[in-house]
Amino acid sequence: MLSESQKPGWPAQPYKGLSYYGPEDAPLLAGREHDVVGCANLLGFSSTRILLLHGSTGCGKSSFLRAGLIPYLEDAGFQFIPEDGERRVKALFVRSTDCPLMKLAEGLHDFASRDFEMETPIGIRTIKLSLAVAKHGTREEFLEKAGNNAELLTELLNELASKLPKTLILVVDQGEEVLTLEPSKKGDDAREEFFKFLNSFSRTDFDLKILVALRTEYYGKFQNKVRQWDVDPVDIRDYLLGDLTEQQLVRAIERPTSEGDVLGYGSPHDHYKFSFAEGLPQKIASDLLSKNLAGGTLPVLQVVCDRLYQKTKKQPGIGWVISDEDFLLLGGVEGQMEENLEHVLTDMCLINRLPNAEIPSEVDRWKDVLCQLAKSQVDGTVTTDVRTADELLIAAEKQDCRIGFERAMQHLASEETRILRRVDVIRLDTKVSVRCYSLGHDAIGLVLQQWTTKRKEFKNVANRTRLRLRWLGGATVCFGLLACTALLPLGGEWREFWPVGMFWALYGLLFWSAGWKEDWYERILAATLPLYMFILGKRRRARMLSDSSFRDQIRQYPRLRKRFEKLANAKRSALNSSTTVTEDSQRGLPHS
Repeated sequence: MLSESQKPGWPAQPYKGLSYYGPEDAPLLAGREHDVVGCANLLGFSSTRILLLHGSTGCGKSSFLRAGLIPYLEDAGFQFIPEDGERRVKALFVRSTDCPLMKLAEGLHDFASRDFEMETPIGIRTIKLSLAVAKHGTREEFLEKAGNNAELLTELLNELASKLPKTLILVVDQGEEVLTLEPSKKGDDAREEFFKFLNSFSRTDFDLKILVALRTEYYGKFQNKVRQWDVDPVDIRDYLLGDLTEQQLVRAIERPTSEGDVLGYGSPHDHYKFSFAEGLPQKIASDLLSKNLAGGTLPVLQVVCDRLYQKTKKQPGIGWVISDEDFLLLGGVEGQMEENLEHVLTDMCLINRLPNAEIPSEVDRWKDVLCQLAKSQVDGTVTTDVRTADELLIAAEKQDCRIGFERAMQHLASEETRILRRVDVIRLDTKVSVRCYSLGHDAIGLVLQQWTTKRKEFKNVANRTRLRLRWLGGATVCFGLLACTALLPLGGEWREFWPVGMFWALYGLLFWSAGWKEDWYERILAATLPLYMFILGKRRRARMLSDSSFRDQIRQYPRLRKRFEKLANAKRSALNSSTTVTEDSQRGLPHS
């Protein structure tokens, strides 16, 4: 375990949103303790050469590895060889992409370029790992050789493992990408070389292990490729990282509010200063499981809790309670991923000082750009694609985006937003590293796909509605004009009916215009929304605020959405004010 002086303290934010947990977030990871121990024990068997860690989309594989399993192996003294109490595990992370062997060679070269220092009874000993890769020439020459040669890469790993006093773990994250990014014949060579490497590695016995993390949907295909290369089934094991139960979800929600000591870091409640109303964590967890969310429960949980925390946050040093009303005004758990994406893109527009009138259109334009990274598979699943920065730049120019491309990429790929993730990919032909991007989470791809589908559906509905308005408006205009002209022969009596007829004519003209102009249609809806909400009873209004289908329709119209959010915020302020008055009256204090 880390000493008190080595512990970095509590992370700045209690929830990570779409970003995965890192080693510094280890005290916030809750609900995976049994999985950490079980996976570590399985990896610790001497017969285990390759471990396939698989789980469904959004189950938290990356966070489990970085903040759970690896810190446990490194800092809790996990031992592969019982008689050597100082031998602990180190991990080397690489992302698969469609050329995992090239990424392994790249990560291995960068790892070996730094000499390894270890303490011995006679002082510090330096291990020259760089000698193992230096004999293969420059970095580009090394990648050319090792990135396309399974046997050579295995030999280099053997040489490095023999020099290291600790077990090295190679972690290949998002292993399904070797199957999904380039499924055509174009990717066959890189794919076959990778599985050839796994076969070659499984037949060795040096002190090194490989862990491949992938989605369960592709576990069968991955295993089939492994069997085609006759990898010894005794040497390859698997561990299923199951979805969190309701009790585990509650523990994950409540961890930042715990008043007890956590792993020697102290009380998180004393640091973050907030808590949930009694029963609210159970309600959030229950809603998450009842909706059967396609993108997984954990990313939505993190987004929901992070938005609740940010929206209700008080001044530093002042504690507060997140109430049931706060959760109700947030709109429940459905739609939060889309709300989060909308919020990030809107903030990007505000930071770049875009006029308010242009923000809704700019948000839609950037959604269209991000859709380039959502890749639908033949089995109906959605994965994140990897595109070069140049390809995304062309897409942004095609959409006529107003915000500069580099500023947008910097904002969307930041640790705070995590909408995008930067991936540097080595081109097989030139061996040059190319800047690429992927979505920060597969769940964002599902949101973008659903947004595209819903936009088409609601556009068709709006077109049909506007057509009806044109017919209704035209009929009303005709009725009003007929009411005026039909009474003309009656002499002076028609003047008494003339205002009524003109009213119907103008009223019909308004609807006829709204049927032709989408902007007018939206303005009329936005103008009537406050009246509609005022007429509704309190219970029906509360149901409307939490109704996912209503919120989906609201999102299609920027002005209407802005009006709705303004009304919701006004409701929140009124609730907070009444709560403050009640608390002050209970304490016998005057309320200012």
